[in-house]
Amino acid sequence: MTLRPKRGFMLIEVLAAFVIALLMMGPVTAIIGGVAGSFGGLERSAERRQEQQDAATVAMGLEPLREGERTVGDFLVRVEPYDWGREDDLDVAGWRLYLVSVLTANSGLGLGSEPLFETVRIGRP
Repeated sequence: MTLRPKRGFMLIEVLAAFVIALLMMGPVTAIIGGVAGSFGGLERSAERRQEQQDAATVAMGLEPLREGERTVGDFLVRVEPYDWGREDDLDVAGWRLYLVSVLTANSGLGLGSEPLFETVRIGRP
């Protein structure tokens, strides 16, 4: 009479498979969480880029350039003369440099509010 091997799994094999599965769940969960975080960061980056592009459009479309503050849509636009040391040469030619700062309208006019977009433009005084 010969011994035949039993079919099926032994209890120790099943327990080892469960332990390995549990150990693998940690890294797999971390990978999935990292990918989800990356997509969230990408979404925030795209929103910020769109907001800056809109602010640049507002700054470049502002005509005529006059000192002061204006609200254009969702943005507050601040126009100030830009002093660079050679304003007299431009004044003779009938031009002036202006610093155009675009802020979100709800950021207020506080000193700590950072502009979304800032540029220097040339215009008639």
